[in-house]
Amino acid sequence: MESFPPELQLAQDSIHLPEVQEMLHRLSKYNLGIFMPHMHTEESDFAVLPHGMTQVERDLQVSFMATEDEQLQDAVEVGWFWREGSVEMCKRRCDAEKSGKHCKSHVGGRL
Repeated sequence: MESFPPELQLAQDSIHLPEVQEMLHRLSKYNLGIFMPHMHTEESDFAVLPHGMTQVERDLQVSFMATEDEQLQDAVEVGWFWREGSVEMCKRRCDAEKSGKHCKSHVGGRL
């Protein structure tokens, strides 16, 4: 079994709690789920996603960028989590020019 930092082990353990299961059930009404914000580093398969970093999915690849990076301006938010009094996000970015695939126009506001 993978060794998780304490913060991520808490997430792994908590998903089985009745109150978390109830939240998951309530979220499903909105086609939402629960995810564990994390990143991958050379040192660890699972590390805490630091404040100021955004997980980015691009062309079926996951990477990590500074939250304020201008490349994220037209990215679509696909994951949200609460940290230090505000909402942070994981995003999906479409690069039609690079992939040769058509991407729908993404419209979405920041929280």
